[in-house]
Amino acid sequence: MQPAQILCTMPSRPDTAFLTAHAVRAVRSSILHISLTPADYGNEKEAGEGVARAIKDGLVKREDLFIASKLWNTFHEADKVEPICRKQLADWGLDYFDLFIGHFPVALKYVDPSVRYPPGWSYDGK
Repeated sequence: MQPAQILCTMPSRPDTAFLTAHAVRAVRSSILHISLTPADYGNEKEAGEGVARAIKDGLVKREDLFIASKLWNTFHEADKVEPICRKQLADWGLDYFDLFIGHFPVALKYVDPSVRYPPGWSYDGK
């Protein structure tokens, strides 16, 4: 039995082409659990492009992947959860997440995604 492996998409490099290619390499290496970033990392589209490429190239089917994402701390209010989840799905180019959890239980002041995305840890209104 192959040990469980997880691809975490926390950015280690600002190079978006690297992240896209990294996601494809992960799937080629039989990493089928992808732990997505909370909205704060700002790399959802690039990693999603890698997953989409791996699916398009026939390396894996979507139903064979377990894709988890996280609710960032500025979106803890009940009326903010579904809209940001839908935005993250759109950014990833996915129809669904297998798991959507809170990043950690520290709520931050809400920042509308149309004003600033990713929202970051603090926002002074500028």
